[in-house]
Amino acid sequence: MATTETKRIITQEVIDEVNSVNVLTDRVAKRKQECLDATPHLSSQRSLLVTDSWRATEGEPLALRRAKLFKKVMEGIAQPIWDGELIVGSQTEFLRGGHPAVDYSVNSLKATLEAEKITLSGEVTEGILTEEERKDLLGVLEYWDGKAPGDVVKRLVLEKIQIPFDDWLEAHLFSDAPFATPIAGRITDYHKIMTMGLNGLRDKVLERMERLGFDHWGDMQKYDFLQALLICIDAVTAYAGRYANEARAKAAVEKDPARRRELEHIAETCDWVPANPPRTFREALQSVWFMHLAADFEAPTGGEPIGRFDQYLYPFYESDLREGRMTRQEAAELMGCLWIKLCETETIYSLHDRQIGQGSNFQDLTIGGVTRDGEDATNELSFMVLEVTRQLKVNQPPIYIRVHECMNEDILIKAVETNRDHGAGMPAFMNDAPTLTKLMERDVPLEDAREWICGGCIIPMVPSGSTSDPGFMFNRVKAFEMVLYNGVDQRTGKLLGVQTGDPREFKSYDELYQAYLTQLEYIAGIVRKTWHITQQLRSELFYMPFGSLTIDDCIERGKGILQGGMRFPGLKGDYADVGHQNAADSL
Repeated sequence: MATTETKRIITQEVIDEVNSVNVLTDRVAKRKQECLDATPHLSSQRSLLVTDSWRATEGEPLALRRAKLFKKVMEGIAQPIWDGELIVGSQTEFLRGGHPAVDYSVNSLKATLEAEKITLSGEVTEGILTEEERKDLLGVLEYWDGKAPGDVVKRLVLEKIQIPFDDWLEAHLFSDAPFATPIAGRITDYHKIMTMGLNGLRDKVLERMERLGFDHWGDMQKYDFLQALLICIDAVTAYAGRYANEARAKAAVEKDPARRRELEHIAETCDWVPANPPRTFREALQSVWFMHLAADFEAPTGGEPIGRFDQYLYPFYESDLREGRMTRQEAAELMGCLWIKLCETETIYSLHDRQIGQGSNFQDLTIGGVTRDGEDATNELSFMVLEVTRQLKVNQPPIYIRVHECMNEDILIKAVETNRDHGAGMPAFMNDAPTLTKLMERDVPLEDAREWICGGCIIPMVPSGSTSDPGFMFNRVKAFEMVLYNGVDQRTGKLLGVQTGDPREFKSYDELYQAYLTQLEYIAGIVRKTWHITQQLRSELFYMPFGSLTIDDCIERGKGILQGGMRFPGLKGDYADVGHQNAADSL
């Protein structure tokens, strides 16, 4: 049951007012249709920028090279402002577009260019690639081929683990994600951005640098990493400033007085965030979007969750309503604008990842759950998230609601109604209690565990100190199929597993089950060794300074998220085994 306090704050009158907003205003409806009508483009812009940067920084420390690469992208990437939008910032120069992560792996780009049709996030929607961009990307591919970190990792791993890797992929025994992407999911701790801004994080970095005495082994590497964080902070601040300048330039020639005021407001907002903590709900939304885009610019691999949206943004929402700076209708329109921006994103996945995750960019948004002290976290913004999702009926962002036994009953009814009306499984219902137990088993303190969010393929993540990197996903039900064919893959006819005998000669269920365990142990053993080697090599070959900026305890330790900086590494374990239900049903 809901607590008395929750019932008092979230009255039926408030719920009715939230339910009465019109999310599909003329502005949002127009932006939604423009997004749906737009054909995704494969952009070469980021690829050219990162290649120029990498050539120019040869021989410098790796952390600084990656920070300067990020700075080059933030300085050179196109910054369009589309007609009528209130939240600004675009992934590419196109309304919908994506860019390959050639600075980590060229395999995804190779597969895309060699395919009969250009597709981006999924295999369904055909995209556009101009001949000029194709020529640019072929040149970039030639430069990075053989030296991109993910490709180097794959080569070195396969030298040590003697398996027919491509045959395993073709058989769908496991995924190649760690070779194709630097990390499966990156978290931005938006609470830090809301309360400190980038300038507050800069102060933390500078204070940590002052305490470096250079009398311990590794201090120089820590200094380089902290310097890289400062470069990233300056890059994002300058990026927002460029948008402020663009908005002012557009305002100067805008004939419609209402749109001119909107552009001037956009300029003021971009001048302030994300460098500073936001002062209003609108500034907070813009800050979230800039940080979300920046994570993609650093390593465009998808899987950047939006986190506990109704928690870190509620203070701004509540304050604006109370002080009369914003109405619920205006809040709904602003959120609708952000939802459309999330729909504009595209990711260039590896061919294998496209087959197993059709069309999702995993920009997961979590609501509900409990507070750090264990109370029901439901607030008015939780209801507004559901209403915006219910009315817009778009596929981004994926919405997850954390359900617990003391939850506000009205929000559960609202969630069911949204799920019914949306028609695509939003929100998904997540059981809070067992997830908290599992996180605490992984040595996450209870208060931190209570902050968990969904990331990637519904992986519990702690916003302040973890990622969702699941390693190599291996297929449990495929292992069962191989038992039925004595270790032979029926897709290829190749012997890929252990020869456990002809199942027609098994005398009992126990023999079948033991054969299955033998296949699992063999496959999981290979995957575990592959993952451990991959982790070590990735930490030596790739840095993500911007992705490390808001994560505990990267600043204090002077290490990136791949180098042992984050507080709760390895929450997912060595691998993600999938197909549990089908394997159980088959057994």
